[in-house]
Amino acid sequence: MPVGPSGPVSLQKIDGSDGLKAAPVLQLGTTVPGSTEALLVMGLDFTREAANMDEFNRIMVELRHPDVRAPVIIHELTSRRIITMERFRGVRVDDVEAVRARADDTEGKLVHGLYCWFQT
Repeated sequence: MPVGPSGPVSLQKIDGSDGLKAAPVLQLGTTVPGSTEALLVMGLDFTREAANMDEFNRIMVELRHPDVRAPVIIHELTSRRIITMERFRGVRVDDVEAVRARADDTEGKLVHGLYCWFQT
């Protein structure tokens, strides 16, 4: 593996071109400045993510926002490496036509969702 000024790199093809770009490779045990490494490890633990989703739902109930919630976790089927949750059927927030077809006040719904999110 090639080594660059900041450590090992991986050469990856840029979409649609013949050129290569160097992308840093994070190896286990690599020291990352600040708490980034700890955040990466925590983000890969789905039991922690499940607890965060449970907490978000608890906060939304406490703040009386029953229309804003995360999927409910199925804890008995969740582990550090697998997360199992209810399926949400809906539309992507960036699919403007689909959002407009589902709600009268699309801007109001988006603002309400963002307001709730920032309260957590």
